[in-house]
Amino acid sequence: MLRVKPRVNRVIGEEDAARNERPFIVFLHIHKCAGLSFKRILRRQFGPSFGKRIVNRMHGVRPKPLRAALADVKGSQVYFAGHFGYGVHELLPSPVRYVTFLRDPVQRLLSLYDYSKRTPQSFYHSHATNVSFEEFVSNGDVFETDNGMTRFLIGDLARTDYYICRKPIGSLTEVDLQLAIENLERHFVTPGITERFDESLVAISDDLALPCACYLRLNESQLASQTKSSWNGKLEPFVSLDRRLFEWANRKLDEAKISQPSFEAKVEDFKLSNARHQRRYQGYYDAYQSFMNRLRS
Repeated sequence: MLRVKPRVNRVIGEEDAARNERPFIVFLHIHKCAGLSFKRILRRQFGPSFGKRIVNRMHGVRPKPLRAALADVKGSQVYFAGHFGYGVHELLPSPVRYVTFLRDPVQRLLSLYDYSKRTPQSFYHSHATNVSFEEFVSNGDVFETDNGMTRFLIGDLARTDYYICRKPIGSLTEVDLQLAIENLERHFVTPGITERFDESLVAISDDLALPCACYLRLNESQLASQTKSSWNGKLEPFVSLDRRLFEWANRKLDEAKISQPSFEAKVEDFKLSNARHQRRYQGYYDAYQSFMNRLRS
């Protein structure tokens, strides 16, 4: 049985920080959990600007390796986002609040497989090419397909590269799940849920004392097209801990919802604002994507 503790959302380093100091935001982006949409929200609020990103792309500026990027964080920077595991706060300004999104674990694996298979530059492309979904999940050489969300929230225990827990595949236990939950309880804002994105944004914005920024709906058709028809019961051990983690996170979002009498009204107001934003800017975004695709080709 999972332990459910009172929500504390402690800020790492808060004992050394002034109470009115805004915490440094660390967005732990787990693959295929709507992280790209949230990353764009952070960029809209805090930069880098649209113009700077265009210039960087045109000049072939590539993202730095994780340790180099962490070392390069400047005093004026207010957030750090990317694919990494719990623990990077040790190399970042204090105090820190983590943000992350979780997703139904079967849907996440289906999406990861589909994206990896059709995207040559993806990290797992070679693992997904010419194999079935079942083989991709169970081949034994991709840590992320073995309760990957739990592994990201445990983090690289050896602090070798701050990426993912590399305990042998099939070896995670209840103790590991509880460690992931403890990290969430102590150091994260309300966990976001991909399937409840608008509610999650309202809860996260409240926790961080930030305005709830609008966003454009991306990849919706791909998300909606994923089905569980490829799921094989033999693969259940590869998601068993992630299922319980996902259920726990949904309950935490429910708690945040219940604790605020005005929460549902906030969500409805936000949905109306975001619909207006969508109508106004979707065409511009599509043109931008087309331009960037031409730059890459």
